[in-house]
Amino acid sequence: MRLMQAVDPNGKVWSGVDAWARIGQALPGWKLIAWLLLVPGFHLVAGQIYAWVARNRYRWNRELCADGSCTLHSGPSHSDTERSHPHN
Repeated sequence: MRLMQAVDPNGKVWSGVDAWARIGQALPGWKLIAWLLLVPGFHLVAGQIYAWVARNRYRWNRELCADGSCTLHSGPSHSDTERSHPHN
């Protein structure tokens, strides 16, 4: 799974929810959301939601993935598996 990454001015790399929080700290009007993403309990839940969205992002854009190119990232769908391995 690929994660969003942000690099701060000192060269430290942040990934996933931590990247979103660091980006939010730098954007005007996003400081409260950035702070929430760093709160321990909320950070855990936000990390789980982020991971779920990252795993499923190619499944939601069927138009972009109509040619089957998204299977490189998401694996074959159930229907693709049935076509390539028919039952006897």
